[in-house]
Amino acid sequence: RGKGRGKGRGKGRGKGGRRIPRSLADVPSYKVAPGTTQPPVIVDGFQFANPAISDVYVLTHFHSDHYGPLTGKMFAPLGARGCVIYTGEVTAALCVAKLGVSRTHLRPLPVAIPGQAASEPPGWTRLKDGGGRALALEVKLLDANHCPGAAMFLF
Repeated sequence: RGKGRGKGRGKGRGKGGRRIPRSLADVPSYKVAPGTTQPPVIVDGFQFANPAISDVYVLTHFHSDHYGPLTGKMFAPLGARGCVIYTGEVTAALCVAKLGVSRTHLRPLPVAIPGQAASEPPGWTRLKDGGGRALALEVKLLDANHCPGAAMFLF
């Protein structure tokens, strides 16, 4: 076996052998929303979840390669003040129903209707971190036309 490829728990590994990221350098740049650093906004990257790195996450749609390894227990030790997950309303409902994710961590946002002007509601939403502090980042969700609830996040 190659270094770090075996299953099970070892140094720096969590349950199921998942490597626990220690810093933002462990997160691929394509999983971090551009221009976000304090905290970085991690997109579809729950395999890199670590409150020491970020407490703000984005989930674009409910496919296992995007939400894995998200579970209802993942952020439970952090309590209500913990990490927040921005997602569309349909995807948020699926996270609650299928994964048991607490609504306290979800921030469902409406998805704009195709053909709707950028200035029309639903408008832009300023993101907040897990502690409720406003970030210098606004987002609008657009229908991704991929699967029910799938959204493109326009930052």
